[in-house]
Amino acid sequence: MNKLSKQAFSAVAVLAASQLAIAADTDESTAKKAEGVEEVVITGQKLQEGSIGGWLPVPLLELPRTVMVVDEDTIDKQFVSHYKDILKNVPGVQVVPDNNLAGYQTPTLRGVPASSYFEGHNAGVVTGIPEVIGRAEVLMGFNSLQFGLDSGGGAVNFFMKRPTAQSFLQTELQTTNWGGAKLVVDGDLHLNTGETDGIRFVGVADDSQSYVRDYPQKNGKAGSIIVRYSGLWGIQVDADLSVWDIKNDPSGQYIDFVNAPNVPKIPNLDPRQNLTQSWSEHSHREGNQMDLRLSKQLSDNWTLTGEASLDRLKYHDDGCRVTAPNFATGETSYVCFKSGFGPLWDRYWRLDLTGKFSLFNMDHYVAIGYKTVGQSYIQEDQRTDYSDPPYNFQNIYNPRQYPAPTSGIVSPANDFRSTGHNELTYFQDRIAFNPRWDLWVGVGYVDQFGHYGGPTFPVFYPPKTHVFLPTGGLVFKPNTFSSYYVSYSEGVSYQELVSPTDPTLVNAGQLLPSVHSKNYEVGGKWVLNSRLQLNLAAFKMQQPFNVTEQVQDDPPRFKRDAGGLNEFTGFSIDFVGKLLSNLSVQGGFANVDPVQKDTQDPTLAGKKAAGVSHNSGTLNMTWDVTQVPGFSLDGGVYYQGNMPLNVQNTYTLDGFTRIDLGGSYEMKWNGMDLRYRLLLENAFDARYYNGFIYGFQVGAPRTLYASVSARF
Repeated sequence: MNKLSKQAFSAVAVLAASQLAIAADTDESTAKKAEGVEEVVITGQKLQEGSIGGWLPVPLLELPRTVMVVDEDTIDKQFVSHYKDILKNVPGVQVVPDNNLAGYQTPTLRGVPASSYFEGHNAGVVTGIPEVIGRAEVLMGFNSLQFGLDSGGGAVNFFMKRPTAQSFLQTELQTTNWGGAKLVVDGDLHLNTGETDGIRFVGVADDSQSYVRDYPQKNGKAGSIIVRYSGLWGIQVDADLSVWDIKNDPSGQYIDFVNAPNVPKIPNLDPRQNLTQSWSEHSHREGNQMDLRLSKQLSDNWTLTGEASLDRLKYHDDGCRVTAPNFATGETSYVCFKSGFGPLWDRYWRLDLTGKFSLFNMDHYVAIGYKTVGQSYIQEDQRTDYSDPPYNFQNIYNPRQYPAPTSGIVSPANDFRSTGHNELTYFQDRIAFNPRWDLWVGVGYVDQFGHYGGPTFPVFYPPKTHVFLPTGGLVFKPNTFSSYYVSYSEGVSYQELVSPTDPTLVNAGQLLPSVHSKNYEVGGKWVLNSRLQLNLAAFKMQQPFNVTEQVQDDPPRFKRDAGGLNEFTGFSIDFVGKLLSNLSVQGGFANVDPVQKDTQDPTLAGKKAAGVSHNSGTLNMTWDVTQVPGFSLDGGVYYQGNMPLNVQNTYTLDGFTRIDLGGSYEMKWNGMDLRYRLLLENAFDARYYNGFIYGFQVGAPRTLYASVSARF
């Protein structure tokens, strides 16, 4: 654990000890007063039912993990064209390109790639219609008990906008200084059968223009219908249907390397430079998603919930990739391609029983559940690489346009198919064995199987993965406005089959067991002055992995086995609420020390993991100008420290600070609520790079967003 992490751990321990002494003298009247204060902030900071595995919708103050919530009010003040626009509110998050696929990017939490979910399961609606997202919950640390195998170093769980207690119709027209426009329609028809029963519709027509020069205008059409009805024999019915069809979504143009860059510092690259070809700018993703959830309150203490979902996604991507440029001349290796996949089907259903009972004078808040996720995948049958001269070279400063190729290298992976089936059974118990102490215990069991291959690859059925998943935590609540906790959780990988056809491997065909990554966390949470929630956590994450080691020289022979370990230690501070009655804030700071502990190459031991920023921070503020009713000013500061780009740590990418400035004005006119918004993203036009292992993406230039909306 690094020095700063030890200091954070010590601070939490000292504060907890002092609160333990004070708690004994806290009288009932003080507790009641504090309880009334708490509800001001905590009401908006509860987990949704079943949102993170089986955890009950308890206040975040009482949860033994770091979870940050971005609510609908915060999202509504921002221009959201991608889910990464929501994650900018959360410290310790890096968002990197995902295989150059337009619209797809992967969040990294505490240095480890994480998974994104839509209300607990995989669904393309997150990337297809980000405007329908009404809430995000970001769970830090390994968490297979909550989401199953290979969920990564955390989870980002997005939630849909749902019907409200009132009817309305809102239309909003958005544009940027680069041209084009986007129309967003959000309507809600309230039904009198329940407080939040109704039919809500969110529709998007997006013809916005990319800042990349000469890139074709986007053509996106998407919509969601969301229904809630509670008048069916006491059963609450939530149903939704989403459809999207998006063309010309700009690819995440990025630069990657084989070796370290040939300059001590990356020069100022023009983010508007178009490194694609006019014939390779035709990305297209389309899909649909259906979901049905039924909830029944069986008694005052018990609720049964069942859910089923079906998601279909198809994707086509034409693009180009730049590799290992010479920054002195601009010349670089280059390849253009046609790629894609689909249809990709995700099938999901779950059943959860949550409730409360008392045993031996202790209250048990339990969740028992089962979920199954099935996936079938097919690779597009037109995968082609164009890597023959002259298509194999480009210049990043003065890009060359080439004629459309007449032939290319057809990928052997065409029509590659795979299926997967993942079952998770879990039990979670929050034991209140004392008014001030909660013990969290949980266990899960995962059963995973599937197959892959064909037609040019042999069809293979890997052995099934069966694994138990433990988790636990202890929470101390000296009063109703603070808590202290320790917790443990795991992330579990799939089993790995050592290649049975490689003659150089002495253990060819051996099945390696699942790898258990471990997360240790200690923290404290406080509600300050009834209006601001503050969280402090120190953590250690251990991520083992399999390595290939040489075991014989002549002839050379190798063994694939467990033996690698990366360790991520650090601390995080995050906060949300109001500094003043008219000044709202959300943000924080994260420190991560990513160390390669055990590696295949002994010279790498002790070096930092590549592509991980050691420090990052964010601060978002909204100031309601009381002298001018309806007028608000917004500001955001986003900081990311430097990071090594390669595992040898021979090249460090500089960090950056980006500043956003904006404002809004709301007024009534002819019975309508009008709102005007401006956002100047990257207000000072900083040149910066979003780094990842062996590569980076050029940050977006200064962009002015403007919108006007009318709500009836």
